Amino acid sequence: MRRFFLASLLGLMSLHLGAVLFLSSLRNEGPSQALSLSSTSGALVLFGKNSMNMTVYKLFHSWSALEEHLRKESLELPPIVEVAKLPPAFISVEPIAPLEAQGSAGEHKILWSQTGRDHYVIHTPDPESAQVLRDYVYYHGLKNSHLGFSIPISEITP
Repeated sequence: MRRFFLASLLGLMSLHLGAVLFLSSLRNEGPSQALSLSSTSGALVLFGKNSMNMTVYKLFHSWSALEEHLRKESLELPPIVEVAKLPPAFISVEPIAPLEAQGSAGEHKILWSQTGRDHYVIHTPDPESAQVLRDYVYYHGLKNSHLGFSIPISEITP
């Protein structure tokens, strides 16, 4: 009886260890399919599905960190090309804190209106990401997602 108990206990501990290692690898996997990019005041958010079809997120605190990740993973934003659509009625990029108005560092926001009767805001962690997202708003528009507005990310085609 004692051997059966010890064997069962050892089997359960091994099963638990295997589950912990598997879940740990999923946690560190990050998004790899159906990728999109969104923005918050503190970070750029890359989100999509992992190998288990779970929605996962990866945060970047600057545009350069995101670019490095995209390059490393052979991913790219869609090209910015002028399309035949009406540009927004109003669009501007502004620093969030008044003290940052004198310098270019820090969080920024993009304010725009498509028709003049609607008002949208996107917060970005740095001025470079604000400028890139502003260009996408102006030329392409952004798609709605569960995180607000986002840009689809695709794999680099050879």
